[in-house]
Amino acid sequence: MTPPQFSADGRFWWDGAQWQPAVSPDGRLRWNGTQWIPAAKPGRKVGVGGAFIIAIALVLIVWFWLPAAINFVRVLVQQP
Repeated sequence: MTPPQFSADGRFWWDGAQWQPAVSPDGRLRWNGTQWIPAAKPGRKVGVGGAFIIAIALVLIVWFWLPAAINFVRVLVQQP
């Protein structure tokens, strides 16, 4: 038995007579040629809101901690 031929986008496979769906209607299962298996879950992505919060946190860290660190180094250097 030859392995099934999948379409270029991987959404269909050729059963010898017609194209069959290779992904379940709800998207949770994929056909691997012999059985239905769980589909890979897409990776998590940081949304616009998450990116905004991260950016604000970085600005606050730089705004408050960088001057303190610079001042600390100045005090260390001035010590005899």
